[in-house]
Amino acid sequence: MSSRASRGHGMQINRRWALGLGAAASVALASAGRAATVGAARINVLAPGAGDAGAMLKALGDYAATEMNAWGLPGMTLSVRGPKGLRAVMTLGLSDIERGLPVRPDQLFQIGSISKSLVALCLYRLAAQGRLNLDAPMAEVLPGVPLPVPVTVQQLLEHSSGLAHDAPLFPRVNGNMLWTGFTPGTRFSYSNTGYDLLGHVVSQITGKTYAAACRELVLVPLGMTHAEPVIVARDRPRYAIGYVPTLGDRVYFPGAEWTAGPWFDADIPAGSVAATPADMLRYLDMLAQLAAGKGGALMTDALAKRFVTATVDAPDFGKGARYGAGLATIDIDDHKCLHHTGGMISFSSSMMFDAAVDGGVFASSNVGNINYRPREITRYGCRLLRAYAEGKPLPETPAVRTQPPVEDPINYIGNYRAANGSAIDIVPYFDGIAVRVGSVYGSMKPIGATNFLTDHPALYAHEIAFDAGSTTRDRLWWGGTLYGRDAPLATPPVPAKLAARAGSYYSSDSWVGGISVVARGDTLVAEGAGPLSESPDGSWRFADSEMAAERLWFDAPLAGRMQRASFSGGDMWRFNDV
Repeated sequence: MSSRASRGHGMQINRRWALGLGAAASVALASAGRAATVGAARINVLAPGAGDAGAMLKALGDYAATEMNAWGLPGMTLSVRGPKGLRAVMTLGLSDIERGLPVRPDQLFQIGSISKSLVALCLYRLAAQGRLNLDAPMAEVLPGVPLPVPVTVQQLLEHSSGLAHDAPLFPRVNGNMLWTGFTPGTRFSYSNTGYDLLGHVVSQITGKTYAAACRELVLVPLGMTHAEPVIVARDRPRYAIGYVPTLGDRVYFPGAEWTAGPWFDADIPAGSVAATPADMLRYLDMLAQLAAGKGGALMTDALAKRFVTATVDAPDFGKGARYGAGLATIDIDDHKCLHHTGGMISFSSSMMFDAAVDGGVFASSNVGNINYRPREITRYGCRLLRAYAEGKPLPETPAVRTQPPVEDPINYIGNYRAANGSAIDIVPYFDGIAVRVGSVYGSMKPIGATNFLTDHPALYAHEIAFDAGSTTRDRLWWGGTLYGRDAPLATPPVPAKLAARAGSYYSSDSWVGGISVVARGDTLVAEGAGPLSESPDGSWRFADSEMAAERLWFDAPLAGRMQRASFSGGDMWRFNDV
C-alpha cells in the first residue's frame, strides 16, 4: 500500500524488488522480545448457523495457531462468515508482548490494501447515484491530475494504468508529473498510486475528505461502526500493538526478536482502514451480497455484478488470478474466490471469500516487514467452510512453510572464493542450504530463481546471487564481489559512471526504506530487483518486465559520487555505515 498522503512516511520498496535497509531501522526502539507460544484460539460464535460448526472452527483456530508458532507471530484476529448463517470471530496470541496482554476482539488491526475494495465501493456507490462514469477519463473527473496519457477510472481500479507501484502524486524527479510504463489497459501492474488518485476522485465528487466520504458511503451503510478510515494517534489506544523485527536491516527468520513498530498517522485511500474482526464480518457480508448479484441499498444489481467481475489477468496474485474493482479472483480447488491481502508497517492481513458456499475468512496479524501474509490460513478456512457447507469430512490440515523451497539445493553446495581472499561456503541444511563464513553459519531464504537473502552477521547487507546462466552454479556475487567455486575469480573492473552510482541509499521515511545498488562489471544492479539500464531521460530502468512502471534516478553528485537516489519518486540518501 502507499503512503503519499500520510504524515511522516512515503513509498515502500518491496523486498521482492529491492534489498531494503529495513523500515524498522528508521526508529530506535527497545526490543519487546520473542513472541510467546500461541495456545488455543479464543472462539466467539456470534451466530451458530444451522449446523454444528464447532469442529470446523476449532480446526481453523488450531491451524492458525500452528502457523503463528512456526512464524513466531505475536497475535492474530480472524473473522469467519459461513453458510447457514454462521458468524464467528477468533483471537489468538498477544496484542502486547511485553505486558503479556492477549488480543481482544474489540481491538483495531490495520487491514492495509484490503482497503482498496472500499475505495472501489465508494466509487460504485457514486456511480449508482449517477455522479460518476466508471469508464470516464481521469482528466474529466479530477482536474489537474498529473497523468501524461489518458487513463480511465476503470483502469486505475483494475491496476492496468501503467503507473508505478508507489510513486508520489507529484514526483520531484519527473517535473511533478507521473509516468506510465506501458499503454494503459494492456496489462496488470499493481499501483497504490492509482488508488490514491481514486481517493481524490471521491473527494472531488463529494466535496468531502476521503475519510469523511468513506465513512458516509461505505462504513456506516455496512455497519462497520468501529472501523476507522484513517490511522491517527488519537485512536492508538484502541489498537493492538504492531510489531516489526528488532533487526530490521536484514531478512526475518522465525525466532528473531520483535520490536514495537513505529507509529504513523495516515490518510491514504490505498490502505489506511483499520477494523475490528466484527467489522470485517460485515465486510464479508457485503461481499456475499454483491457476489450474489444483489446491489441492495448500495448499488444496482448490474453494478453489483460488475463489482465482483475480474477484468484483467493478475499474475501477482497467483497462476490464473484476475483483478477487478479492488479485488482479485483466485482459484481454490476449482472454486473462484475473491481475495486480497494487506501489508502495513506492522500489520499483515488476508481475505478470501467463496461465493459458491456463501462464506469467507479474514485474518490479520500484528506484524509487518517480514514478507508474510496469512494467505494459507484464509485459504484453509475456505476449504473448511466448503466441507461444512457440503456436510463432508474436514480437509487435511496443510503443512506450514515459512519460506519457499530451494530447487536442486545440491547445485549450490560448495566452497566459493574471491580474488581478495574472502571465502563463502554453501552447505546442506535439512532440505535446503545454509551459508558459512569461517565457523559462523547463517540461514538462507530464496528471493528469486537463484538469489538469496541471509541473516549471517557478515553477509546480511547484500544478496547472495548465483550465476543464473549455469545450472552448476559455479559463480556467485556478494555485493560487487565475484566468487568462484573452488578457485577464486577476479572481480571485473567497474566503469566510473557505475561506480559513482553504486552504494546503499536510505530514507528515514519507513515506507521508503532503502536500496542497495551494486556494480558488477559493466552492469548496474539493484539488489533483489536485477540489472538496470540507463534511459535517454536520465532514469534507470529495470530489465524485469514486472517492473516496467518503475524508475530509478540518481543525482546530487559530490566528489564524484551520487548522493541521492530516487526509486519511482521516493528519495533516499547515500548511507555509509562502515
